[in-house]
Amino acid sequence: MKKFIIAFVLLATGIINAQSYEKGMEKALELRKNKKYVEAQNLYERIANVAQEEWLPNYHAASIIIVNTFSMADKDQAIKNLGKAEEFIATADMISPNNSEIYALMGLKNLAKIVAKPQIYGASLSQETSMLYGKAVKLDNTNPRAVCGLIQFQMGTAKYFNQDLSPLCDKLQKASELYKTYKPKSKFYPTWGEDYTLSLLATDCAGKITLTKPKAELKSTRKNSNKKATIHITIPNVSNANGNILVGLYTKDNFQKEAIQERKIK
Repeated sequence: MKKFIIAFVLLATGIINAQSYEKGMEKALELRKNKKYVEAQNLYERIANVAQEEWLPNYHAASIIIVNTFSMADKDQAIKNLGKAEEFIATADMISPNNSEIYALMGLKNLAKIVAKPQIYGASLSQETSMLYGKAVKLDNTNPRAVCGLIQFQMGTAKYFNQDLSPLCDKLQKASELYKTYKPKSKFYPTWGEDYTLSLLATDCAGKITLTKPKAELKSTRKNSNKKATIHITIPNVSNANGNILVGLYTKDNFQKEAIQERKIK
């Protein structure tokens, strides 16, 4: 009877802990969506201190720090903050080794260092960053943050050396489809990255993408011409700079069903 009571108490405690973890992670996610980044980071850190078997709180705390450093004017403080992010990443990696998402975040952290202090980290971290993204892709080649992250890093290098971005833009265009097909493994799994990828396609890759729809689809929508067409669209009276503009290209027959091409522009 005593053993049964102990087992029941342990089970009940486990259920309460699981519920607390779920509520905490939902609250942190809501704070992040509302751009309350400091509060979200602090909550993720508190959750990580309690749920020491979970890698996601450490991952999300690190990702908030890393993303915010890109817009920081004080580059010394940015590097200092990235040191804190490295601690979170190290803990997440210890809990969940050989995790594609964590390796992709390591790559992003290195990129943030390069952006903050290119004269110091540009040469020393370039090869390591490429290897980190490459490992992330090898671990999971369906992970859009890994695949797109590697291509975006290669684009940054190509821009620095004034190389043609067209081949990489084609790769990024194709890789961006992974955001539509990738299925997160849990409720709080990473889902970020699509907006930035689409913004690169709309800016750095504007006019450089040569990929077309498969021939079978082209025949059904453009029967009488093999010539490429360029469409320039002006959208007037945009009320503010918040959110995204969604653009879909349709034929008369498939209007509002399945777009031939889609763009999501910040």
